[in-house]
Amino acid sequence: MQSLRQSSQDEQYYQRAQECFRPLRPLLEEMVSTLKSQFIKSNLYDDHATLEVGSEEDKTQWIIRPCREKGYRVEKNQYFYTEQDSDLFFFDNETDTMEYIVKEVVEKVVHSCYWERGGKTAYASEGTSG
Repeated sequence: MQSLRQSSQDEQYYQRAQECFRPLRPLLEEMVSTLKSQFIKSNLYDDHATLEVGSEEDKTQWIIRPCREKGYRVEKNQYFYTEQDSDLFFFDNETDTMEYIVKEVVEKVVHSCYWERGGKTAYASEGTSG
């Protein structure tokens, strides 16, 4: 009987998570679609999303989930070779969550592109000073 009750609670939690995540998902889809797939790896599910930017040696991962009460929880994991650092952020609504995610993802994409070019800016690679 205990497993049936737990199963019912899990299903209720999953359904609520889907409902809460529904407004955020299209915003994440739009952001991901504007970036080239070489810059971002994404897994968008019905109840959460995972975004990754960077190389295997230096990448950042964001896991976005609805909170139990309201709003969203973003877990940021940074990997640098064998080291890992994690932070947890909470946001009241889709707007605040997306402002944070867009800023973070763009900064990491720019950082990754910079180091892929050997630490040179686009101007420097074109032979002009910038």
